[in-house]
Amino acid sequence: MDPGVDDALALLLALHSPELEIVGLTTVAGNIGVEQTTRNMLTVLEVAGVSDPPPVAMGAAVGLSGPIERAEHVHGRDGLGGAVELRDGEAPRYPEPKLRPAELSAEELIVSAVREHGQELTIIATGPLTNIARALSREPRLLRSIQELIIMGGAFAVPGNVTNHAEFNVSADPQAAAIVARAGGPTLWVGLDVTHKTFLFRRDVEEEILPRGGRVARFVADCTAFYMDRHRSPNGAPGCYLHDPLAVAVAIDRTLVGARPAQVEVVVEGEERGRTIARWLGTPGPCEPRGALVCTTVDTPRFRRLFLERITGPPEQR
Repeated sequence: MDPGVDDALALLLALHSPELEIVGLTTVAGNIGVEQTTRNMLTVLEVAGVSDPPPVAMGAAVGLSGPIERAEHVHGRDGLGGAVELRDGEAPRYPEPKLRPAELSAEELIVSAVREHGQELTIIATGPLTNIARALSREPRLLRSIQELIIMGGAFAVPGNVTNHAEFNVSADPQAAAIVARAGGPTLWVGLDVTHKTFLFRRDVEEEILPRGGRVARFVADCTAFYMDRHRSPNGAPGCYLHDPLAVAVAIDRTLVGARPAQVEVVVEGEERGRTIARWLGTPGPCEPRGALVCTTVDTPRFRRLFLERITGPPEQR
């Protein structure tokens, strides 16, 4: 992950979903530098009140393709929409986290998790794919040993959000994305084709999330305000895309999306740098882990309901 507002929301969704057991978290430079993405991840764990947090490993500060162009204009200088800068009187609302990252590197944590959990493990990537590409250099058959890799990345039949061709996570390190695409194994690409059909509206925060009270609800409101100011829904209402939460939701409920088998290629350089190309291998069908799949449809109402019901945790945690 490269938290990032929508990464933070995705992590909260995962933490509040009993279907998932989080065995490790890694950070990478992307929306903001890796030191800050790591701080943000630890902050989210503390906001959520996780009593026994999984290990957090700091990952790549630079992509295989070179320095990563940040998205501070979208996520704020701190990556959390300015939430880290908020104060309650003299005290910071979200102080320096007490939790600390693990000693091992991100790729070491990934390889260790694969060796321990094998086919029970799903990797969810919501940032640039640098850490996973580095892990593949250690274990070339890594992705063939797990249940599935779910990637929030790519723009296949729709325009990108960085250039007309490229989506941010792929564009940030296209060389890493190309390595992952060629590695084989069950991979699901959750791209802008479906994430641009998902939206969190300001009225959702004001009418459904904030009234629940609690630290998580306030954090969601604090970190999304700036992010929502940067976006508008197709009908002009203030809100933001739920890119990364959809990738987590798919791990919870496969029926939220439909997908097509494809051979995925990534353009590494030139005018179309970061473009993802799907060479379709068959007709749409059940979204089951096998080879590479590209999401083409999403049940937006059901996903929104899942997200809104779970984001602040069960009632006893609010």
